[in-house]
Amino acid sequence: MRHLSKLILACALITGCATAPAGPPKWLTDAQDAVASAQAAGAAQVPAAQEHLQKAQTALTAAQSGKGDAQMNASLATAEAQLAGNLAKQSKAQADLQGATDQLNRLKAQ
Repeated sequence: MRHLSKLILACALITGCATAPAGPPKWLTDAQDAVASAQAAGAAQVPAAQEHLQKAQTALTAAQSGKGDAQMNASLATAEAQLAGNLAKQSKAQADLQGATDQLNRLKAQ
């Protein structure tokens, strides 16, 4: 009976050590998601947002490679990406507003 309990304990320890790591930390995946979201919002095509998107990508690369304080770089990447995304969304909203205003003015002129 004693040997059986040792065997069970050994199997449990081996199984516990063989499990895969949980993956990248949440702060890193949050930064990756923020950069992807800014890109999807069109930040690369908006001059006011391009610089912030570039800063976000640089900080994300530094965080992924472990240069400096990785968590701080990921936080910087998240903030810059959110700013870039918001600037891109604002630019699109302004363009949509201008289009609607132009259309309204054309209708009034008829």
